[in-house]
Amino acid sequence: MTRPTSTSPGRVAVAVTREDPPRLIVATDDDVLSRAIATKVIAQEDPGTFEEAELKAIRSALLEERWSDAVAMWIETTAASVDVYPDEEILRQEDLTTEAAAFSIRLSRLFADENHQE
Repeated sequence: MTRPTSTSPGRVAVAVTREDPPRLIVATDDDVLSRAIATKVIAQEDPGTFEEAELKAIRSALLEERWSDAVAMWIETTAASVDVYPDEEILRQEDLTTEAAAFSIRLSRLFADENHQE
């Protein structure tokens, strides 16, 4: 059985860590994004990064699958900086053809003054 092709491009949740080098994490929604940050970033931290009470609290949140709490505690205790975009559009070739892009650009704000010239 084949899956029907979606007519909408879809949405994703995205996080970018501000470290060197930055990490980009893309997930299907913000719940999955929190789990991804927890497993791919927080769980990989050196335990020595945290004070004992902080480490215990973060470990507890992770083990209890309180992903958002773990992420919030990690950010607070490490001063980590993460940009999160919970609902971003996915664009596909058929959603933005070169012809559609060319037409859209000509009608954009950047060209608004040229559109009103006689």
